[in-house]
Amino acid sequence: MVPIDAVRTGDVMIVRNGEVIPADAVLMSATGYVDYSFVTEKAFQLSALPDR
Repeated sequence: MVPIDAVRTGDVMIVRNGEVIPADAVLMSATGYVDYSFVTEKAFQLSALPDR
């Protein structure tokens, strides 16, 4: 695990199912769903597609 203060712009992270995305991010490959309930306080997921 990397401390959040060690994360720099341009770093590449692997985030697995059930893990928390630790910072603003750009999805580079694959697809998935992101649970935004911690932001919106409503339980829903948004689909995530790679940034092209």
